[in-house]
Amino acid sequence: MKKQKISIAYSPDTDDAFMMYALEKNLIDHGPFELSFYRDDIQKLNILAKQNKFDVTAISMACYPAIKEHYKILPYGSSIGDGFGPAIVVSEFSPIDSIEELEGKTVAIPGDNTSAGFAVKYLLNSIQTVSMPFDKIAAAVHEKRVDCGVLIHELQVVAEKNKLKKIGDLAKIWHAKTGTPLPLGGNAISRSLDPEAETLVAELIKNSIVYALNHFEEALDWASENSKKSFDLNREQEVFYIQKYVEAHGLELNLEVQKALRIMFDQFGLNGDEIQNAFYLDSTLNH
Repeated sequence: MKKQKISIAYSPDTDDAFMMYALEKNLIDHGPFELSFYRDDIQKLNILAKQNKFDVTAISMACYPAIKEHYKILPYGSSIGDGFGPAIVVSEFSPIDSIEELEGKTVAIPGDNTSAGFAVKYLLNSIQTVSMPFDKIAAAVHEKRVDCGVLIHELQVVAEKNKLKKIGDLAKIWHAKTGTPLPLGGNAISRSLDPEAETLVAELIKNSIVYALNHFEEALDWASENSKKSFDLNREQEVFYIQKYVEAHGLELNLEVQKALRIMFDQFGLNGDEIQNAFYLDSTLNH
């Protein structure tokens, strides 16, 4: 029988690569599917998701309202800022020492569709945002083309190493305002799949994450080699990154995350039915 082709897109970060390890390396049975993989920066994936490009794709959670007609959010593979999130940074010699001093300043964000970009606009008052590729933000701060920048992905772990001064953490600021963790990234599955294929593909994503967590060292070795290497995380930092963005919330959308997503989506004008319809399987949400 001819296998159904399924396309999967994810960002080349340590955590996403870690979660896709078992599928990419054919370490678990792909069942009735022929899988293809595509990697790109999360802002580019957000743009492609608006075109309904892939069957499964990593997205910024804040991008979901723009793609709600085409996708549902899977409960597997979410990255949640729970006590640790995107870093708000200035140059090491900047006179700015706190987020309260950012009024009227320019802040570089990693794309208008990203969750970090949304959170900056939602949480910080009287600022001007400048959108640019996430890996160009540190240089823009150093070169004083902006007053401040928001670092995502591995860059938030090595801010000080790159001679940047961290003056805030978006996840902590969000929690102080909402009492919830900050939803950052997630996996979305196309509504065009038939129910049986949808269920089987969702299980594949879940099983890949479970496999990686059960084979932690080998999965992390592969993720380290097949993610962005230029950020130069040491092993301790890599483990910390996986613990924060895979172990903590990678296999469920718990009640606190559900509440946070409702707060986020409400800012985009989604009504209750639209929010309820956002998720794969009603059983993944408790009411």
